[in-house]
This record gives sequence, C-alpha cells and structure tokens, in this order.
Amino acid sequence: MPGLSDRSLAKARRLLDDGGVREVTPVRRFVVQGDHGSHTVTVTADGATCTCSTYGACSHQEAAILSMGATRPSWPAAAGSGSRPRLSTWYFRAALKANPEGVVLIRISLGKPRWLNPRVAAAMPYIEELAPAGLFHVEDDAEFDRRYRDRLDGFGVELLERRFAEVAQANGGRPLVLLCFERDRRDCHRGMFAQWWLEQTGEIVPEFG
Repeated sequence: MPGLSDRSLAKARRLLDDGGVREVTPVRRFVVQGDHGSHTVTVTADGATCTCSTYGACSHQEAAILSMGATRPSWPAAAGSGSRPRLSTWYFRAALKANPEGVVLIRISLGKPRWLNPRVAAAMPYIEELAPAGLFHVEDDAEFDRRYRDRLDGFGVELLERRFAEVAQANGGRPLVLLCFERDRRDCHRGMFAQWWLEQTGEIVPEFG
C-alpha cells in the first residue's frame, strides 16, 4: 500500500479527532501474561483499563493496544523557547482517547471529566492559575475574555514559567499538554491563554491534535 500524502494524513487525524471513527465492537478484552501473572485489559473508545494494581497507565494496557496495530500520536515539531517546557493545548476527550506518549496531560479546567476514572483524574497534574476561577457564570464572551486576561496578567509570565517548569521537572521534563473540555479552542479559555502567551512571549502554543 503506498504511503499517504501529508494532506491525507492530516485529514485522517481530523476524522479521528472529530469522532468519525468508531469500532463496531464497543469493548475489546485481552489477557496479558506478565512477569507476575495474567491480567485482563479492557479497551474501549474512552481508553484502556487493567486489572493490575498499577496506578494509571501500565505496560499491560500498552501491550494490548499495540497488539491491535494501534499507533500513538507523537509530540508535534514546534518547540518552546530556551529553557521553557514545550506547551500545547488539546481537549479532554481526544487527549485521553489518544493517550499520547512523551507528554504530560495537564488539567486547566475547573472541573474534571465525569466519565474519567477517578484514580486517573486524581493523578492528573493541575495548573490552577490557568483555570477560569470565578468566571464560570460570566455569559458575555467579551467580559469573560477581559476578566480571564486580567487573571493571567495578575499572575504574569514569570510565575507561569515557574509553574510550567515545576510540573515538567516533576514529570521527567516532558512537554505539557494543557487540557479543558471544549473541542474547538476558539470557544475555550485554553485558546485565550494561547493568544495571551503569544502576545507576551512571542511563543506559539499549538493545538496538539
């Protein structure tokens, strides 16, 4: 089979991210024989779970996913400036379904996905400074934008750089993917942050997917 063009690959990724691909069998189960016995891995559209005691993702889940012929997305080419951790944004549903390698998924929303395993949600790093605290009930878009920017201005670039560095260092120096709920970041505060960060630092914060 000939390789796909970059345009076709990009379209395929959009189809996946937009929910245009679904497996006819909603649940797939695998038995994985490891060094310490057998474990059952269940794979659904929302991710994978394992009967082992590992907190969060484990090698058994990865082995099951690899046996399906699946590949995980990799970090995009754009990098951060200087010593700053690389940043990107994405939305929960796509990020947790893809479970990309080599990055840290960061919650910047006020709430957590109700459908997410509570243990996984509790283990996910949280950057409170980027959450729209106190703005949840602001219905006017312009007012929300102004007040959220005021919040970011109050923290400033230097404080946020320190927070990013702390989280990255605690997770092996991996790039950070900032997550919230909206599929289109033009409708979300993560897009406002990306624009603010560009204006303040000249650094583009791409959408991961």
